[in-house]
Amino acid sequence: MEGRCTLIRGLLGPKSGKSDLWIHPKNYLASSMSAFPGARRREVPFVDLQQFVGDQPIDVLKVDIEGGEYPFVEANPDIFLASQVVVMEIHGNDERRVDDMFRAIEASGLRQQGIKVNRFGIRLQAWKRP
Repeated sequence: MEGRCTLIRGLLGPKSGKSDLWIHPKNYLASSMSAFPGARRREVPFVDLQQFVGDQPIDVLKVDIEGGEYPFVEANPDIFLASQVVVMEIHGNDERRVDDMFRAIEASGLRQQGIKVNRFGIRLQAWKRP
């Protein structure tokens, strides 16, 4: 993996600025962009993913960013234009917001694939370039 992998510390969403990341004290995988009981707040900078991707195509983009998917899609149409397949975990139940985000993704030429999974307020959805 040496030379093929880069660890980048930061949040995905807008291309710049900072936001709060709420971290579970015993399970870092349970972190979220939204506060929850027992979580510790940490201010984290956003990173511009395009700076790291450059003009390289993206075979598969997996978006699981704990509520940051809406601003990420809005601020990063270039990433979706470069992606062949996108798999996304979607938080929240605001149908208008979800529909707007789906339209933005599909404006990049990606089309929904497979069945929609919606369990416990979290959706999973995939898109593929035709």
